[in-house]
Amino acid sequence: MNGMLMSESPRNVWNVLALALQACVYICLGLWIFLLSTICSSPLAPDAATGHIIAYNCHGTLVFISRTQNILLFGLIPALVVAGLCAMAARKRVESLKGER
Repeated sequence: MNGMLMSESPRNVWNVLALALQACVYICLGLWIFLLSTICSSPLAPDAATGHIIAYNCHGTLVFISRTQNILLFGLIPALVVAGLCAMAARKRVESLKGER
């Protein structure tokens, strides 16, 4: 009985890791969609008090976004791709462990 539990343990760990990475992908995608749907409502003039100082062209209108919005705008897609690739690799590992049984 213990041998069976020990062989199931690595599969469970990879399964949990794959699910966590898939959740990260969906969270990144949701954040990116939310950011893109709200970025055009940024101020039309730079405002150093609120940190909206980076110019961004939103469908022909110049708006000013914060540094955080700028980092998220250009950093969420690579994070989404990396998390997605890692999730696929973890899912593949789970499948290979199923085949070993």
